[in-house]
Amino acid sequence: LERWFPRFYALPIMATMKDYVWTQDENGNSKLDGIMTVVLCWNTAVVVAESYYDFRHVSAYSSLFAFVEAVFGLAYVVEFFVCILCMSWAEYISASSRIFDFFTTWLLFGVSAAFYLPFADVRSSLMHYANILRLLRLIRVVKSLKRLPKVAFMFTCVTTLLASATEILFLLTLILYLYSAFSLQQFGGLLYQGNPHLKGTAYDESDYYVLNFNDLMMCMVMWFVYLLCEYE
Repeated sequence: LERWFPRFYALPIMATMKDYVWTQDENGNSKLDGIMTVVLCWNTAVVVAESYYDFRHVSAYSSLFAFVEAVFGLAYVVEFFVCILCMSWAEYISASSRIFDFFTTWLLFGVSAAFYLPFADVRSSLMHYANILRLLRLIRVVKSLKRLPKVAFMFTCVTTLLASATEILFLLTLILYLYSAFSLQQFGGLLYQGNPHLKGTAYDESDYYVLNFNDLMMCMVMWFVYLLCEYE
């Protein structure tokens, strides 16, 4: 922009935008980062409320939530254009966090805009993936929290612990896999809802049918839950 439109780049509004993008505090956060952190917090509250109503199958506010999501998607698009007007494309993509922001911004904005297309099939298909796509917004919140010194220190401690425990985690995973493979061969297909042999048992009365040995992944989940909770 500075090369091709120098007069526009020299406007006072551009100086204000560059100040918001480039001026950083003692933690390395720009003024624009602070604004977007507030936006992300509000977006998180909306995601929680929307997920709550979805789980309760309340569709009365679906149109309102779709509009609010579109507004937030537009806010992230504005953030992208503010950044790209104040720096080159090479500078923008030099940070991996900005690359993540770029793809999630346009993906979420495209999905939000697609709800307003005059195609019922498109809208119904997108509804299946709406909750998954909302997680991308929450990932942006977690990423922004890493800018806080105490949160960054916590992340450093956790990653250091995981790196140090690689061998024991590998051993636990191997043992879990061996138990799961054995359980799949011995008990696969026996634990299911409607099995007359399970009627009246504690397993049936507690409705633990989601924990079964019917496939390898469910076996691993069952043993993982058993190790953590020791359910009866």
